[in-house]
Amino acid sequence: QKNGEGKWQLSGLGVRRGPSRYKITSNLTNGGTAHPALPFLKKQFGREKADFILHYMKKLSLFIPQYLEKTTKRRLVELGLDIAVDRDGRVWILEVNIKPGRSLWRKIDNKEAVDRSIRAPVQYAWYLLKKKKVQA
Repeated sequence: QKNGEGKWQLSGLGVRRGPSRYKITSNLTNGGTAHPALPFLKKQFGREKADFILHYMKKLSLFIPQYLEKTTKRRLVELGLDIAVDRDGRVWILEVNIKPGRSLWRKIDNKEAVDRSIRAPVQYAWYLLKKKKVQA
């Protein structure tokens, strides 16, 4: 999401795990479970690889919105990225949504991410308003 300075920020991360090892879908309403990202990844891959995966996902989360804005020539405010990690620790971009899903952060009790995700669009709107007044 864009913040009160007009810059992209990562509001939060979390894991949606599918209901069984035979299903790739991880929808929370269809039996998927929610987990904080780092502890889950550490359990799956160990600390070093989990840190690398998390770092890579964070880089993607800041690169993709900037790239999409540049290539589409449209102003974006917030996006939700669905990123998968396979059993070998490879990271895959599944889709980019025009709204971030906040229910995951609520399920893992990440109040900071929920608050940040609600405040960010308002702070960005305030930033645009101030910028417009300065230019007028």
